[in-house]
Amino acid sequence: MEKQQAGELTHSLMRPFHLDDWRVDPAAGIISRNHEQVHLEPRVMTVLTLLAGRAGEVISREQLEAEAWAGTVVGYDALASSILKLRKALGDSTRQPRYIETVSKRGYRLVAPVTFDEPASGDTATTPSSPANRSRSWRVGAIATLVLAMVVVLAVVFVGHGGIDENETGTNLKTLAVMPFANISNDPENEYFVEGITDDIITNLSGLSDVLVISRSATYRYKGQEFEPRNVGQELGADYLVEGSVRKAGKRWRINASLIETGTGVQLWAKKFESRESSLFKAQDELTNGIVSALALQLSSSDKKRLHYRATTNFEAYDLFLHGQKLFKERTREANEAAQDAYREAIKLDPSFARAHSALAVALTVEFWRNWSDNPTETLDRALEMANLSVRLNPASPQAHWARGYALMYQKKHKQAIRAVEKAIDIAPTYADGYGLLALINNQLGNGKEAARLITKGMKLDPHYSWDYPYILGRAYYVMGRYEDAIKTLGIALKRNEQAVNPRLFLTATYVALGRLDDAKWEVEQIRIMNPDTTLSHLKNDYPIADKALQKRFLDQLRKAGLPEA
Repeated sequence: MEKQQAGELTHSLMRPFHLDDWRVDPAAGIISRNHEQVHLEPRVMTVLTLLAGRAGEVISREQLEAEAWAGTVVGYDALASSILKLRKALGDSTRQPRYIETVSKRGYRLVAPVTFDEPASGDTATTPSSPANRSRSWRVGAIATLVLAMVVVLAVVFVGHGGIDENETGTNLKTLAVMPFANISNDPENEYFVEGITDDIITNLSGLSDVLVISRSATYRYKGQEFEPRNVGQELGADYLVEGSVRKAGKRWRINASLIETGTGVQLWAKKFESRESSLFKAQDELTNGIVSALALQLSSSDKKRLHYRATTNFEAYDLFLHGQKLFKERTREANEAAQDAYREAIKLDPSFARAHSALAVALTVEFWRNWSDNPTETLDRALEMANLSVRLNPASPQAHWARGYALMYQKKHKQAIRAVEKAIDIAPTYADGYGLLALINNQLGNGKEAARLITKGMKLDPHYSWDYPYILGRAYYVMGRYEDAIKTLGIALKRNEQAVNPRLFLTATYVALGRLDDAKWEVEQIRIMNPDTTLSHLKNDYPIADKALQKRFLDQLRKAGLPEA
């Protein structure tokens, strides 16, 4: 009976139908009107058909995600992105929706009339208001509920941990989105400075005990766009937004910032800061403290220590640091070298600049891992030296301890690395990247189940996680021998970052484990194109896998797929 109902649902959702004046062909992935034709991505079409199957009803975000992304780990912004693409294709408006309505705090509703094409059996098509159609809608809704229940069970099996305590993850805390500040300078070259100010606000607020700060990767898609705070709050799940602008002209600058409650659109706090370079750091402190006060956050002693710490008082050093941060994000060998130069110049100007030391430590570790160094051992030793110095200069910085743990992991000092990252989490309990690195270290140790638990907690803390989170989870599935789950999850990582080498390495090994040698060889070709320096000898010497049996299995599978020895 259940198989028959599921089949009926699939058949109903694949039938062509009319959405007001649009004709929708789910099987072809096309919507058309008059002489206009628009192709929709498969997932976007799935969302549309799910809404059409329950036209006029509010469907929650959780239900849509569970049905459209069944059995996969999905970022919080995936559904919002699909809704935006649908609205664009249909020519719809969020302010005056003709097709898709956002129902605050509840979900989405298809408001346009839906009529399904006549089925092959010869039954006549019916309108949404007819008794026959109401009966059909009820059946589809009931079946969808059944399928949803099945999906929830599958999702628990997929994650494999029986769920996570919501209180443990802190998901009931206030959620804050720091939107990209606008560059209102006459010179577009000042963009690095504006992005740096935005990133610093995110860094300063991240990890505070009473607030969750949405990741940069989620908010930066709004860069350069006009947005309605209430809509952004709905799309990102944010209770509050910080927005503003920066103008920089020579040695003078001006920052405007405001805090808005998304549910009401009410501005809770706003201030303008304008002066010469020497008072920038005082202004940043005032800005952060203003937001903390407006949100009535209860700060722990470690929170207060972090917020009162001033990274540097040297404007030129800070400016160089921001240049370095911009370059490092490019993730190329040349940009990494240029970023290191900027960090070193910043350190020369202010030897006590802890953030510059930790940033240099991370850049050096990446240089080591990517095999970009002529002297790898010296490079990694220098990375750890910089990280240790950063911790001594600012022991209250979770980022400094994270950088130390990152370097220690590549030195294969895994126990010390775990202690360093645990210290970062002690300082900032909602530090998602801390859980991510702890999970990665456990993968290196062959503790796949613990790695999956930790990275899932990180995903709960930061639903807008970057590509490396599903990579770490997919790798955990590989370690556990759950190869089909590994393929799905590593595929999600690569959809978010096609240039990432790490997911391809483990996807290659997984394909070999399943006997899919042609797929594995294709992945090796992509790896060699993107990073020709990746060889078995490099991975054996520099990849910090502590479990010898796991390392042998991994390397043997890559060898079978055709990765060269040297």
